[in-house]
Amino acid sequence: MSGYETSLDLQALLEEARERSGGLTDLGTGPFIDPLKKLLASLESEGRLNPIGRIIARERILGHTDDGGQRHQSQQQRAGER
Repeated sequence: MSGYETSLDLQALLEEARERSGGLTDLGTGPFIDPLKKLLASLESEGRLNPIGRIIARERILGHTDDGGQRHQSQQQRAGER
């Protein structure tokens, strides 16, 4: 992994979550941006993550944002069918 660092940047993660969800822009309800910012800051300053640890952290975060967004979209679709 020479010269490559896995990004834990908030905007990069949100953009990746949007791409993985097929362009979904509404990732669900609830205040998750500020807690996510705190988590990312903590990972950067205290996590002491090696390259594999950064990949694992990034993928777990993306998994949660993608799952939440798809769940929210499904709820909106079901509400529209009523």
